[in-house]
Amino acid sequence: MKRRAPAPSATTITVLNGNGVDGSASTAGYLLGQRGYQVRTPPNGLPANAPNWDYFRTEVNYDGRTHGAKEAAQKVANLFGSAEVKRLPAQISQLANGAMLTVVVGQTFHGSLASAPIDQTPKRERPNISYAPNASLDLLRERRARVSFPLMVPTVIERSSWTDSTMPARMYWIDPGEKHKAVRLVYHMGSNEYWGVEMTDWDDAPVLADKSLTRRIGGRVYDLYYNGPKLHMVVLNTSKARYWVVNTLLDRISNETMLAIAKGLKPLGSVKRR
Repeated sequence: MKRRAPAPSATTITVLNGNGVDGSASTAGYLLGQRGYQVRTPPNGLPANAPNWDYFRTEVNYDGRTHGAKEAAQKVANLFGSAEVKRLPAQISQLANGAMLTVVVGQTFHGSLASAPIDQTPKRERPNISYAPNASLDLLRERRARVSFPLMVPTVIERSSWTDSTMPARMYWIDPGEKHKAVRLVYHMGSNEYWGVEMTDWDDAPVLADKSLTRRIGGRVYDLYYNGPKLHMVVLNTSKARYWVVNTLLDRISNETMLAIAKGLKPLGSVKRR
């Protein structure tokens, strides 16, 4: 997953004038300070000027020795629109005063910054789950002898959910050559939305392409598929099959709940009715 940029309060910036327009550096520094960035001045009373005034686009130079500096530079560059992100060159580093970023305002800077992007990162929350293996246990037992791979029981589910009353389970050929079967469980939420759990031994199912990242949790390997900041699908990988939890159409189930459901998948033979 892409590394997150440090917060503005943890990002130090020195701003230099690279366009020759009086007050450009001080204006940009003021605006960045208003956004919460920690603005510094050049060392030893040096003027806030770049080595020359030939900069057309604004440059955001980052100190590559500092953790998160490149991500912070990209975040700041977005505020300047057409700014370029570069590793801190030697001639600029002498004016950086130890800052994580050194911004050289160019001719494309006209005294204002772009609107700050809205942070859409979901807030962490407790998994909204209940222990409910009975919702699918009998459905899976009925199909166990008709597939060639082990079935898994979702022992925990989203709290307002139960298997759909119309079509709670479906078994079908998932591949064009009809060599691999799949079993799909459909859950109906209290909000009248649907999510599901699917399992198959077809490793090359198209839906499994383009994973976002892989994590090892509790000795098991999971592939995570994100839709923006929301976790759309969690896939449990075993040597015999793939088992995936699929969020609702609009990804209403929280990331923490999705992971909890996936971690709650247990072999059918190990789960007893309660």
